[in-house]
Amino acid sequence: MVAQVVGEDVVAGVVQDLVSATAQLLDEVGFASMTIEEVAARAGAGKATIYRRWPTKGALAMEALMAEIDPAAPFPDTGSAIEDFRLQLRAVARVFNRPRIRHTVTGVVSEGQSDPELPSAFAERYMNPRRDRDGVRSRVAAQ
Repeated sequence: MVAQVVGEDVVAGVVQDLVSATAQLLDEVGFASMTIEEVAARAGAGKATIYRRWPTKGALAMEALMAEIDPAAPFPDTGSAIEDFRLQLRAVARVFNRPRIRHTVTGVVSEGQSDPELPSAFAERYMNPRRDRDGVRSRVAAQ
């Protein structure tokens, strides 16, 4: 059992290294110029390790994007769906106003034109959790 926990910690560390390397490269060279090879080299991992978890460059960039968005724009629970929605929109606006986030989103949306899984992944990772969290839909309908 200890070996399994250690293995999980190693995998989590590699994933974090890859996400951090991706975020750094997005800052330095932007989405269009970032390559999987550069991410792998910076994180000290193989390309196969990246492709096992993220099938495209866009999916990897979205992972780095979500790693920044999720903690910066958590969905509040004030007891009022309308207030929660207002606070969430303000937080999201602040996050999406960051230049790197804007550029990454533009790149991911652009890649989504040729990668049909990417819009679905964005909806699954970003939109759906916010829509479904704590029964927001039913609370909005009740107010």
